[in-house]
Amino acid sequence: MKLFLSPCKMSQYCFPAVCLIGLLFANTAMAQKAPTLSAQTPARPSVASLPWEALRQGEKPQLMALGTFHFKDAGKDGYKPRFSVEILTEKRQKEVEDLVNRLAKFKPTKIAIEWKKEKDQPFVDSLYGEYLAGNYQLGQNEIFQVAFRLGKKLGHKKLYCVDTDARWFEDVPESEAFAQKHQLQKYADTTYNALYQKLYETDDSLKTVRTLREQLAYINSPERLQIGHGHYLIGSFKYAAEGEYPGPDNLSGWYNRNLRILANVLQLIENKNDRVFLLIGSGHIPIIKQAAMSSPEIHYKDVNEYLKSE
Repeated sequence: MKLFLSPCKMSQYCFPAVCLIGLLFANTAMAQKAPTLSAQTPARPSVASLPWEALRQGEKPQLMALGTFHFKDAGKDGYKPRFSVEILTEKRQKEVEDLVNRLAKFKPTKIAIEWKKEKDQPFVDSLYGEYLAGNYQLGQNEIFQVAFRLGKKLGHKKLYCVDTDARWFEDVPESEAFAQKHQLQKYADTTYNALYQKLYETDDSLKTVRTLREQLAYINSPERLQIGHGHYLIGSFKYAAEGEYPGPDNLSGWYNRNLRILANVLQLIENKNDRVFLLIGSGHIPIIKQAAMSSPEIHYKDVNEYLKSE
C-alpha cells in the first residue's frame, strides 16, 4: 500500500505531515518505555522518618510539673481568696495521701519546689531534715503537705529549691500615663478583667466542695491553663507607641522568671534516667510547660495522667 502525503505550506512554523506522524510513533514508543509518574515520585516519608523526629528519639530524662493553688494563702497574688480548704482536717488529709500516692507512681528521682534557690535552700535542708527525723509536724503549705510527704515516701534525702527573682526592664514608662500621653485608652480592657475576677471567685468556691484531686485536675487541664494565661495578654498589654512598649515590657519579667525557674529545674538533671517532679503555683505552668515541651533534651510528662479518676 502506498502512503500519499501532502506537504504543508512552506513556513518556519510548519512541518511536513510525515514528520508529525513520525513524532506520534516516537512519542508512543517512548511512553511505553518510560516509567509511570508514580514510580518516579518518591513516597511521602512517614512521620517517624521526618528530619525533626530525630530530635525526639532516644531515651530521655523526664519532667512532670503539678500546678497548685495555695493551701494556706499568704495574700501575695492578685486575687485574694475568700475560702480555705482546711487542709489539716481528717478528710483533706486522706485526699493529700491519695494525691501523694498518685504522684509517687511517676517515680521521681528529684523533687523541685517553688522556694528561692539562692535564699531558701539552707532553710529547706534543715527543715526537711527535721521532718525526716520526726521532729517537725507539717504545716498547711502545699510544699509541706505534698512535696515533703512525697519526698519522705520515696526516700529522698533532699528537696530542691528552684524559684528565683525575675529581671525586669528598669526604664519602662508608667502604663496609664503613657496611655494618656499617646491616646491609647481605647486599648484598655473594659470586659475581661471582670470576667477573670468571676472565674477566680468560682475557682475559689469550687475548691471547697471538690476533692483535692478533682480541683488539681481541673486547674491543670489544658483549657484552664490556657485561658488563665490569657489574663496577661489583655488590655494594657497592647500599650505601645513611638518605639516604646510598656505593655509587653512589663510582662517580660514574668516570662523571664519562669524561664529562669525552668533553667534551675533542668540543671537538676544528671542522666537520662532522672525524673524530676516540680511543684509550683498553677500560674507558672503555661510558660514552663510550653518551653519544656519544646526542649529536645527532655520528655515532658503530663501530670493529668496521674490525676485521672479511677
